Amino acid sequence: MMRALSFPILAALALTLVPSLTPSISRSAFAAPGDVRVPEVIDLSVAAAEAELRAGGFGAALRDAPAGGGPNGTIARQEPGGFALASPGLAVVLYVRGGAGPAIGIPGVSDPTPPPGLPADPTSNPPSSPTVPTAPPAAAEAIVPDVRGKSEADAIELLKHWLITILTVDSVPENEGRVTDQKPAAGSTLGPEGVVEISVGRSGTPAPAGTSIVPSVIGLTEDAAMQMLMAARLVPMFEVAVSTDPMKAGKALAQEPAPGTVVASDSNVVVTMGRMAASAMNEAEVPDCSRLPEGVARKRLLDAGFSILAVKDRMAAQTDNGLVLEQDPAPMTRLLKGRGVTLTVGRLVMLPVAVPDVTRVDAVSAERVLRDAGFEVEKVYADTLPSEVGKVIAEEPPGNSARVRGSFIRITIGRSNAAIPTTIAVPSVVGRIESQVRSDLQARGFGVRINLVPGAAAEAGKIRNQSPTGGALVAPGTEIVLDVVRADVVQPGVPLPNYVNMDAATAQLDLQAKGLRVAFAYTTGSPEGRVTSQDPVGGSVTVRGALVTLTVVRAPALGSPTLIEPAHRVALPRNHGVIFRWNPVPGAEDYQIEVLSWKDGGWQRENQYELRDPFMKVGKSRAGRYQWHVRARRAGGTITGPWSEFWSLQVY
Repeated sequence: MMRALSFPILAALALTLVPSLTPSISRSAFAAPGDVRVPEVIDLSVAAAEAELRAGGFGAALRDAPAGGGPNGTIARQEPGGFALASPGLAVVLYVRGGAGPAIGIPGVSDPTPPPGLPADPTSNPPSSPTVPTAPPAAAEAIVPDVRGKSEADAIELLKHWLITILTVDSVPENEGRVTDQKPAAGSTLGPEGVVEISVGRSGTPAPAGTSIVPSVIGLTEDAAMQMLMAARLVPMFEVAVSTDPMKAGKALAQEPAPGTVVASDSNVVVTMGRMAASAMNEAEVPDCSRLPEGVARKRLLDAGFSILAVKDRMAAQTDNGLVLEQDPAPMTRLLKGRGVTLTVGRLVMLPVAVPDVTRVDAVSAERVLRDAGFEVEKVYADTLPSEVGKVIAEEPPGNSARVRGSFIRITIGRSNAAIPTTIAVPSVVGRIESQVRSDLQARGFGVRINLVPGAAAEAGKIRNQSPTGGALVAPGTEIVLDVVRADVVQPGVPLPNYVNMDAATAQLDLQAKGLRVAFAYTTGSPEGRVTSQDPVGGSVTVRGALVTLTVVRAPALGSPTLIEPAHRVALPRNHGVIFRWNPVPGAEDYQIEVLSWKDGGWQRENQYELRDPFMKVGKSRAGRYQWHVRARRAGGTITGPWSEFWSLQVY
């Protein structure tokens, strides 16, 4: 369960905020003469909001609003709303959280820089009692509405004036994604700093083998809906509908099948997305490409802001060869900029063309290449290795086969619901021929660097040493250094001192100064950092670039942290704030937390932090899907314990 935070603490910790989008003022083709669009200023400070409105030609009138949902002194809502059309000089009514007096927040922080994802500078060691300026008198208590039975997104909208804690509870499929309980109960009165706890139903009965339970994606963005459906082993299909409510633009309005429905895995789920009504800001008329050569038509569409969805062939007479016979949508149709247009081009002969080979290409690029070549694209998904997630792992018909343009090409896109492996074992290749193992190591995801060492002619080409050694657990992509014997290489000898009982750091510096490479093995004991043995032994002679292994004493191994919160697979709104917490590890001096985000069809590292205490607090963060894990460290990070398991987090 996520512990609810009081508003003053959140205000002091929310160092990073998600900024409102402030569109430029643009006239609409459907606006009355002289009307312009009102800037969106929600979540801005009073001073920033007034500046935006003045730049757009509007005035401002301030009204009090209950605290909560954001820092005091910021705009909770506005009338008219952002993007609305109004006459210049109109006074826009701004409702200020906590009252229209001086802004309340962190001293010295008035316009924080938005983060690229999760906050880039979290408070690693926050004070136990943060200093918060005295707020103006709180607004009167308000009545808590009844949100039971409503979707999670609708409930959050109704409760936006309070802090919200979301719990997930097992429930029947019919209640999937809907509020099953709330605290305090509907009709209760609650102050602006109060917390409303809602329980959201999640089906506790696992779906039968080969089936999936359809999750609720209503109110989510297209990217978040796609991630949630793909995680449930379902294939999303998006349709666009017009919405007159700007707040619903870019969010899912409906879905089919309904949430909680049990369907076969990899089934399609049709999601209807909202978009803004027609306006000069985001739509344009499709140009007329009739009777134009294909190349000229392509340029005209691209110049108008549209893409080429597909090019289809049709048998035609000599006079129509290479000319556009039809287009879809028709000329003069108003269409969102960036959408695709299909062209039908006349051909004397319907000759097949080669299908581009897009295997191992990322899915977005593969679809663009196939459509540019004139083919329709059908996408399916299949589980695969993490290295192939988001890439085309199969193509039917195969690349370089002959097909008529306009044919359907099915591409299978890799996906994986498994956590990314943090370490992989290094194979032992000592004694093998270098030319035979290089490609094998690279195929497993390792880098390879060759170091030539002298040796007998009979040993030429063989691997004498490797670093890291066989069986070592390392991160994917680690470079493996191979000492390969070359009979014709002559290097001057380097005498090795005896480093036993010396400090490991001092021994390492001396070896590197002699042009030698250093590897460490460890043994448990004390005092920590002392060298107990070396290979080759002291007094022997080696060559520059050779590997010397030092066995070093270190304290008993650190254990793996146990994660506490946020709960695994919890979903939180952007304004909630997040506390990452785990059990302390005996002997640990600090901790390392790594956060991954889902981007471009795969998990990518978002940020990595070092913290002295077993927790981290962040403020608002970008919507998306995240994973995180933690490990303990000591001795300045040179000694680390194993990573904890991955826990996932959805921010919407």
